[in-house]
Amino acid sequence: MLKTLFLIGNVGTDPVERTARETGKKFVTFDFAVNNKVNGAEYTDWFEVSCNGFWADIAMKHVKKGSMLWVEGTPEFSAYLTKNNEPKPSLKIFVKDMRRLNFGKADGESNTSEPFDGVNNG
Repeated sequence: MLKTLFLIGNVGTDPVERTARETGKKFVTFDFAVNNKVNGAEYTDWFEVSCNGFWADIAMKHVKKGSMLWVEGTPEFSAYLTKNNEPKPSLKIFVKDMRRLNFGKADGESNTSEPFDGVNNG
């Protein structure tokens, strides 16, 4: 069984490094917005992106709020309760691969810098 999503969108928050309570391992999360248009109406889907290991290091070094990314990852569906005690669906993406599509534009670096899309994480 294969469960993979491919998303193109914009980073909504700067990456934040966190530590897993159960394992003590570090990981990085950030909000990710994907804009859609259906029947002339535009809307935005929001995802929480989670990276660990190699991709966590890359996210902390190269990804900033406003970066445009291509993300490949495994989805995990869940829900949380709003302030009104109503369940709201949530979708977290665990990164397998990602590419920066507008390298340099979000953080003031020149476009001649090397993007991380050619880096081997193997």
